[in-house]
Amino acid sequence: MQNRCGSTALFTPVMDGKLDAVKLLIEFGVDPDIKENGDWKSCRLISAKYCPEVFDLFIEADKKKIKLSRAAARAEVGGSFRLCKACGVDKGQRCSGCYLVRYCGLECQTRDWSNHQDDCKVTKDQYKQVELDNFNAGRDDISREGDLPRKTNFVVKVQLNPGKVELEDSKLAAIAPDGVGVPLSIYNQDRSLSGCLQREGQEVVYDMLFSSITRDGFKGWMGFYRAFYPGEEDETE
Repeated sequence: MQNRCGSTALFTPVMDGKLDAVKLLIEFGVDPDIKENGDWKSCRLISAKYCPEVFDLFIEADKKKIKLSRAAARAEVGGSFRLCKACGVDKGQRCSGCYLVRYCGLECQTRDWSNHQDDCKVTKDQYKQVELDNFNAGRDDISREGDLPRKTNFVVKVQLNPGKVELEDSKLAAIAPDGVGVPLSIYNQDRSLSGCLQREGQEVVYDMLFSSITRDGFKGWMGFYRAFYPGEEDETE
């Protein structure tokens, strides 16, 4: 809900840095991504530039929502994401083709292969190789020569950093008029792999990710994707 000037209930507390009021409004479900004053900036983007304490509150609220969403998704698939596709045993290992479906062993995978092979090929073909700048692999953001990610396949977060994006339009300003976009930050959960995806030279993948995130991503500025590390330095898929 917005007042006659186009402002949400969050706008004044955010501009004044009143953290208690912001916390209360977040608990009641006020959306920080609504554009203020008609078509101006959202409270999330305003706080990213002018009030990092408020921005952190929005991030914490996002994490709680994600946790609840994941719990609901886990309940829908029987209480675990590790169930074997063939027999339902809760100890499945990922298929090395698509990295999505799990099997408890070779016997179950072989028995189910005729059902899975077409979907596996479709998913496998969707993986795209990319090269990352400022590439780090290893532990705790400390990269040493020869370090590798802890796992070869994982979920990565691909993020448009609101603090680095021009505020005129949170969803479009990341692509400059000359067509070169700001880098997308990419990292896995334990930060054993991290880096930046530049648009130049990788326009197809960059534009696909940018479009996906701004259209369907969480709050229009981050998305989560399955990836695997093939072992070549600075490259992932």
